Amino acid sequence: MIVLYILLIAIPVFEACRRLLTPHWQFASELTWQHSLRLSVAVVFVTTGIAHFTELKHDMLAMLPSPVPKQMWIIYATGLLEFAGAIGILVPRFAKLTGICLILFLICVFPANINAALNDIPFNDRPATPLFLRTFIQALLIGVIYAAIKKTKAN
Repeated sequence: MIVLYILLIAIPVFEACRRLLTPHWQFASELTWQHSLRLSVAVVFVTTGIAHFTELKHDMLAMLPSPVPKQMWIIYATGLLEFAGAIGILVPRFAKLTGICLILFLICVFPANINAALNDIPFNDRPATPLFLRTFIQALLIGVIYAAIKKTKAN
């Protein structure tokens, strides 16, 4: 759910800042709505990446579906990938490739979300988020990433 809240707050905040700065700062006139989306995606992945190194890592470990070994290094590795994605999506030269990698990453980790929903695995001492809501959030995030990189050119 936190991902949904972050997107619903970050996108309009970054876009409002971009529009307010455009008439006043020369660099702001080069920014587009896609920059606002990329910043929002970065905030999402930094936030979720941090969780991989807190007590929530145990909840994430419990979410792993049975074919995946329940080893903490997997949680740490995916957290590092999320940090790398947050950085890469902000670098114009790598934004498109990073966006594609983040979309593939989200598809790869979705089975953990399915497992958590179907097996009522709590997260942060809260009941499991229903599968339809997890699916919606995942699809929304993939859509935002796609929109953020759709016409991005490597510099």
